Amino acid sequence: MNSGKTNGAYEDHFRLLYENAPQGAYLLTADWKLLAVNPAMARILGYESPAELVACIGDSNGQYFSSAGLSAEFMELITGHGMVRDFEAPVCRKDGRTIRISTSARAIRGPKGELLYVEGSAAEITEVKPSEGTSRDLENQYKLLIQNSNDAIYITQDGVIKFANPKTEELFGYSSAEMARIPFAHYIHPDDRKMVVERNRRRLEGEPIPNTYPFRIINRSGQELCIEINAVVIEWEKRPATLAIARNLSGERKKEADLQKNHSLYLAILGNINDIVLSLDEKGRLTYINPVVEKKLSYRAEEMIGKPLSSFVHPDAEPDFQENMKRCLSGMQKGFEFGLLDKKNQMVPMRFSGRPLTKDGQTIGLTGILIDITEQELSETLLKRAERNYRSIFENALEGIFQSTIDGHFLVANPACARILGYSSPEELITRHLTPNQPFYVNPEIRKEFQTLLRDVGVIKGFEYEIYRKDGRKIWISENALAIRDSGGNVLFYEGTIQDITEKKLAEEKIRFLSFYDSLTGVYNRAFFEENLRRMDSPRQLPISILMGDANGLKLINDAFGHQEGDRFLKEIAAILKSCCRKEDMVARLGGDEFAILLPRTNHAVSMEITERIKKTCKEKSRAPFEVSMALGVATKDDPAKSIEVVLKEAEDRMYRNKLLESKSFRTSILSSLRQTLFEKSHETEEHTRRLQRLALQIGNALKLPDSTLDELTLLANLHDIGKIAIPEEIIIKPDRLSSEEWDLIRKHPEIGYRIANSSPEMVPVAEGILSHHEWWNGTGYPRSLTGKEIPLVSRIISVVDAYDVMIYGRPYKKALSKQEALEEIKRCAGTQFDPLISKILFRILAGGKPGKTLNSRMIPDVL
Repeated sequence: MNSGKTNGAYEDHFRLLYENAPQGAYLLTADWKLLAVNPAMARILGYESPAELVACIGDSNGQYFSSAGLSAEFMELITGHGMVRDFEAPVCRKDGRTIRISTSARAIRGPKGELLYVEGSAAEITEVKPSEGTSRDLENQYKLLIQNSNDAIYITQDGVIKFANPKTEELFGYSSAEMARIPFAHYIHPDDRKMVVERNRRRLEGEPIPNTYPFRIINRSGQELCIEINAVVIEWEKRPATLAIARNLSGERKKEADLQKNHSLYLAILGNINDIVLSLDEKGRLTYINPVVEKKLSYRAEEMIGKPLSSFVHPDAEPDFQENMKRCLSGMQKGFEFGLLDKKNQMVPMRFSGRPLTKDGQTIGLTGILIDITEQELSETLLKRAERNYRSIFENALEGIFQSTIDGHFLVANPACARILGYSSPEELITRHLTPNQPFYVNPEIRKEFQTLLRDVGVIKGFEYEIYRKDGRKIWISENALAIRDSGGNVLFYEGTIQDITEKKLAEEKIRFLSFYDSLTGVYNRAFFEENLRRMDSPRQLPISILMGDANGLKLINDAFGHQEGDRFLKEIAAILKSCCRKEDMVARLGGDEFAILLPRTNHAVSMEITERIKKTCKEKSRAPFEVSMALGVATKDDPAKSIEVVLKEAEDRMYRNKLLESKSFRTSILSSLRQTLFEKSHETEEHTRRLQRLALQIGNALKLPDSTLDELTLLANLHDIGKIAIPEEIIIKPDRLSSEEWDLIRKHPEIGYRIANSSPEMVPVAEGILSHHEWWNGTGYPRSLTGKEIPLVSRIISVVDAYDVMIYGRPYKKALSKQEALEEIKRCAGTQFDPLISKILFRILAGGKPGKTLNSRMIPDVL
């Protein structure tokens, strides 16, 4: 039953739009027989009603237009192209006067393609005001509506039906004369009788009873039907009576099908109307708007439905708009003029004409028509300026205002127009514009397009194009123009306005760039790649290859040198890929360190050549400590039936397989490169590293450490200062005292080394050792202020032997000590900077004894 209510509401809604449409609507057979028209169509042709029009000229024998040739041309367009738009022709009204109409129509065909009928809309273009109907016309229309209603309409009084339309007779199965003698309760199902009779009594007594409710009846043939009525109290023959409109819910499916047919008809008619038809709810939100809005405002209907109409009004004009809308909702006002903002944020002047929508006596919204009055408003504006001599406005306007011949020679121009185009004054613009060797349009074809629109349409809004200023600089302008014609329709000149929209265009270009391109590398982004992949997946592009690439070592570079260096690395990768590809190939960054290349019309052999070219270029671009390297995978689509997603997956799998095979070799190469860089930019040497290894292993053996820990000591001796590769070389080798800021940088190298170690599986075991090798036994070291055994054992060992080696071999900024002096310093710092037991073991080793003899089984746990 809810479905019935909803369908009924929609049908009433579309019927209201159809009946109130300002343009004529009609249905016409292929042999020019009129099947149906709306009131506007009858009014245009001078008939009192649609029925009279259909009856009088239902069979026009091909003479619907005044010209038989135009009639033939119209039908030829319909049968050949399926539709016609803005077809202008003279027609003869009922009173004999000839008028001109503009009509748009389309063909409705059967399942075999045969032409069933033509549906269309028409508007008078001779500017003749339609005549208004008389009260008798309205009364006849209401009677015709009641007699032809699809709903049962009846009046009950004194317990019987006093009036019944044909649909009521059909529903109950009795004639009007019979129903006037039979009690109304006789038709009601026994189970519903008491409820219906009681509600009718209470309604007549003035109690608030629901108007709409369902109940069951039994018709003459004994068939049980479920109906829904909408009942109100009226005066009939000067006494209270009940007026009811009943609908048979038993045939709801058929009605839904009919509703769908009507819905399609209304939509077809509304789609051919050149004005915007809309409806609003009580809060001013759009509940319907016809598709023509896209042509008028560049918005799709679905973009506007559900939003307040006021949200498309300029904020400065919103208070007046809201006040006018309130007056229209209350019925105090039928229309007003205001400006709507189109999708380009340009004002479009509109005239609104509407009426309230009501339900159960309550206003539930508004329905109406928006008419674009741009041409009228522009004409009125220019006329008022001329009549009232608005020279001040003309002279001080920010937008350029002008009159020009259709060939582009300015007749009149204001200072803003001259300023926009780069001239010192309007006079200079008028006399020197379009001189030889001074081009105006960047694209000469735009001039032809503009002239064609001006001749054919007459009004141009928001026409955007690029021009040359007087100084040769390119700018973008937006132009509105109105053609001024003579009595023969020829364009004498045109007038309008221009605005400099260069900044807006640059902003749009920036947005477009961000939408399509990766902001870091300048190559295409993932969204554009995926869209282009689908677009290029066509037989004419075959064979098509996809090359997937993953930049090796990005995490290591980010950890060691920071994300700024990582960004430079990605830019270099992108530049290499672009340099190795052809102009028609598409390089994209999919995210992180992943890239993809789309190679149209490229077989597998050629794509492999490109792959090798990329590898070679990467090797040439490599520089210490960076090795530019990529894992690459390629796949080719030769078969049109093969899914492009499958090809993409194959390329990706091959890339990951290649990365897996080469990853260890790459990490080893990077590790070697990092060590070499460390040796080159710091005081670290291979001899220093070997000495640390030897002493550290001697201490480890004395502590009876397992082989795995001894291996960690060896690796840590090599890499404990690896973080220094990210510290500026001038700080590392500075012979003078370091500043506090420089010390802060130096103290970061353990953390940098820790991140580098964690980026390579081979270095992970010594990551904690690297991080902690500058911690002090007493907790005053860095970076975490660990104390005692909180410091990893390998770090405590390297800390002692590294300090000893530096002391006896010295540094450019520090004089070498003797062995005895170095041992005294170690002894002094044992228990503060160094682990005291490890220091003791070092003493024994350097004294030439066997360190193991100084330790017993109870002392080793104290060290560990």
